[in-house]
Amino acid sequence: MKRIMIGLLALTALQINVALADVSSDIDAGLSIEQVLSNAQGEGINLVEAVAQIAAKDPSMAAAAVVAAISIDPSQASAIVAAATQAAPNQANAISQAAEVAAAQAQIASSGDDIEGEATAAGRNPNAATPAIPNGPGIPATPAIPSPGSGGGGSPA
Repeated sequence: MKRIMIGLLALTALQINVALADVSSDIDAGLSIEQVLSNAQGEGINLVEAVAQIAAKDPSMAAAAVVAAISIDPSQASAIVAAATQAAPNQANAISQAAEVAAAQAQIASSGDDIEGEATAAGRNPNAATPAIPNGPGIPATPAIPSPGSGGGGSPA
């Protein structure tokens, strides 16, 4: 029974090392942060652990990993930030700023506002520029473009 337990423990440790090698090798292969996180999840590594591994492997990638992971699962934002900060403490400011950006992006994405759809339904083109009011206040009737030769410069010679 003791041998079985030791064998299972060794197998578990080996699987953890293989998972770490996968994140590391994905980074070494130049994969995008999103692809590294996707591959990690496919290997059964949760986002928090994957971000920690990325930040430990290359601290300069910690902030980008935080943004990508929070965009995948905003509910884990605080755990993701904590793991990245612990793995790359010198990047704490960048990680914090990245988390704020990611939280704002997640809030916008989940707001449910369909401004373009509402504008289109109202008969307006949401991509059209706002037309200027001819001779409106503060808008000259003609553009103020100097005529050729009246530049006020010196002699042409």
